[in-house]
Amino acid sequence: MAAPSGDFYATVYGRNKFGVGTRLTAGSASTPEVVTKGDCIALSVVAGEVDTDASLGRVFSIATGGSAITINNPTGLTRGGQAILWVITGAGAISVGDKFNLRGASLTRSGGRDMLGAIYNATADKLDCWWSADSA
Repeated sequence: MAAPSGDFYATVYGRNKFGVGTRLTAGSASTPEVVTKGDCIALSVVAGEVDTDASLGRVFSIATGGSAITINNPTGLTRGGQAILWVITGAGAISVGDKFNLRGASLTRSGGRDMLGAIYNATADKLDCWWSADSA
């Protein structure tokens, strides 16, 4: 998968799909930083909703528990070009906040492990997103 193939993880985070890889650091497209499993932050589903504080990290995991969920607009978005990745497991439909620009992607899950990636566009105050279905 050669960049820019549209594969968010290969383009922004390196070729390793989960665990160790590289990610881009603040303000530099040429300075990679090692990503370890400890960098993946588990998010809680509360009353069907998921909140993400982007100031805490860049890679987040969500277990849907087989129910429909809504990923709310992230807080803590600090700069344009900030990359965020959600690794999602479990079945159920997924809705997202109005800052997510999904370009028509369907977010109904049947299981496995899917990924939702985003790059923050500070000028438009939107998240330009990619969806990778069942990448397990």
